[in-house]
Amino acid sequence: MFSAVGPFFFVVRNVRTGKVIAMRPTLTIDDQLKIKMFLESAGPRGSRSPVVRRLQEALAGARVVDPTLVPQDCVTMNSHVRLLYHSTGQTRILRLAWPRASAAAENDDLPEAVSILSPVGAALLGSRAGDVITWSAPAGDLQGTVLEVLYQPEAFGDPG
Repeated sequence: MFSAVGPFFFVVRNVRTGKVIAMRPTLTIDDQLKIKMFLESAGPRGSRSPVVRRLQEALAGARVVDPTLVPQDCVTMNSHVRLLYHSTGQTRILRLAWPRASAAAENDDLPEAVSILSPVGAALLGSRAGDVITWSAPAGDLQGTVLEVLYQPEAFGDPG
């Protein structure tokens, strides 16, 4: 489970270990800076969005690391992940993307893009392989398990 507990921590249950822990999401310095700039450009109107608030909380409490030190199983921007949707049992490969990149990606050969501004995208950021994440949808809260991080730009020396 991945849910907010105050502004600095998230509760996570890792399906591999079974442990439930309060954790600070891990972000790279580059992702933190880009997300901060993006959120600042949204202005006060955008700050009322539940997804924007979730990203602001993640930024406020994140463990920020140099891109060379981020764990390889941690979801960063432009990571490709295999996500198991609990409600349907479906497994999908997703790519965490910036909003414009997710809109432009419909004709490329990359995995399905999910925007960082979508509820599932915000929940994925900073999660790790084995984590159960929770996000809000019109029909209620949904959960999924990050089965694996298939590609992480930092692990391959890509700028992301």
